[in-house]
Parts: sequence; C-alpha cells; structure tokens
Amino acid sequence: MKLRQVGAWILILTICLLTGCGQSAEQSSAQTESSDVAKTIGVGVSGDFYPFCYKENDELKGFEIDVWNRIAEENNWKIDYTVADFSGLFGMLDTGKIDTVARQTSSNNETRREKYLFSDVYLYSTYNLVTRADSTLETLDDFKNTKIGVVMGGDGELNLKKLNEEHNLGIEIVGYEATPAMDSDIELGRIDGRVAPMLQTKMNIEEKGQNFKITDNIVYVEEAAYPFQKDDTELVEAVNQTLASMRESGELQELSQKWFGMDATVNPQQ
Repeated sequence: MKLRQVGAWILILTICLLTGCGQSAEQSSAQTESSDVAKTIGVGVSGDFYPFCYKENDELKGFEIDVWNRIAEENNWKIDYTVADFSGLFGMLDTGKIDTVARQTSSNNETRREKYLFSDVYLYSTYNLVTRADSTLETLDDFKNTKIGVVMGGDGELNLKKLNEEHNLGIEIVGYEATPAMDSDIELGRIDGRVAPMLQTKMNIEEKGQNFKITDNIVYVEEAAYPFQKDDTELVEAVNQTLASMRESGELQELSQKWFGMDATVNPQQ
C-alpha cells in the first residue's frame, strides 16, 4: 500500500514537472515573440509643408520624414504617420491620437513648454516677412498698415503681434489654416506678405520657382524640437539619444544640406 502511494506521488510529481516545463517554454516563447514586435509611434505631420513634410504621388517625403525614419530604424520602431493641418495636430497630441508632432515645431513658446515635454533642439530657422518678388516692400517701416498672413495658432502669429505692437506698425494680421491658401493670396494681391520660414521659402524659390522674395525682416528665430506628453520620458530619452548620435556622426547635418542646401542644425545667432 505504501509503495503504491509512493509510486502515485512520483507519477503526479513527474506530470506536474513536465506540465510546468511546458508552460515555461510557452511563456518564454511568448516573451521572445513579444520582444521582437516593433513599437509603433504615432507622428503627426503636414502634407503641404515642403521641404519639411509633404506628399508627392501619395508618398510622404521631406526632412522630417527622413529624420523620423532614421529614429525609427535606430530604435526598432514602426512609424504611423498622420497627416493634418497644423492647427489640428496638437489636438491629436492632446487626445493621444499621436505621440508627437514633426512639423518644424517651435520649442520657444513658454506656454507650450509648460504643457509638453520637448526633445532636444534639432533645427534652427529664422522666420522672415516674405512678399511677392516684385513687391516694393523692403524695410520694416515699409510694412506699416499692410496685410500679413500667418498660420493660425502658430508662433508666427504670436511673434508678429509682438513685433506689430513694439514698432506700432498697424499691420492687419490675417489667419490661415494652411500655407497654400496664404501663398495663393499673396500672388493674387489679397495680402501683402506672410510670416514664413526662411528654409522652406528658400527651397520653394530655388527649386519650385516660387515668385517670392525673403526680406531681411526677421520676426523670430525658431528652435525646432519634438513635443510629447509630459509622462513620455522614456520615449523622449530614446529620441534624444538618436538625435545626438545623428549629430555626432554628421547625419543630421547631411539631411539638412540635402533638404535646405545649408546646415540649419546650428543657431544662426551664436
């Protein structure tokens, strides 16, 4: 009787051990498969902001796209790009529909810095008053009582208001949701000019034959960085490490030369 009991206990123990080993193997396999699955990062961009992020034949291209594709490659991430107007991108970020905005986003804005956790600065750009090529507007005084377009809710609007008040220019600020309508209204003479990023406008003039000119009137210098939710510290740290690596290797500067014809990764005021 005792021998049979011992034998039964041995059999039960053996089955438990075998079952346990099987579960451990399955769990180990599941963990391995899970670790191989690439993390998906939602990145909001504009589809008409050449050469930063734009669509050509339904394909996203531009400086921001190249940078984020490289960040994804370095971290084994997949990127889910969402295309929207600038005014809608931050609403998507606030509601968790995207993880960040990649559209030459300024980190200079104090209100924005209080709300979001920004990556390190990766690009610097002056924003100038831009007019039609045949315009007689040159000096800041020439822009008194003119109509100037801005993207609604952007830093261009905020800083033009400051410039307007400081110099008593009497500029009528006209808000737009996107840049194509602004550019069209400049060409049609509905507005006298707009606040525009020098880098983007320079390439539009040189490569697309845009009939504009960049005046020497700088509205502000933008320090571009990527905004994230405040609790995304690990994500921001990984992005910063990749940006630092790209800067050290010269890859970030090469991408700047590729898309802008100049190195915009250094502060022009330093």
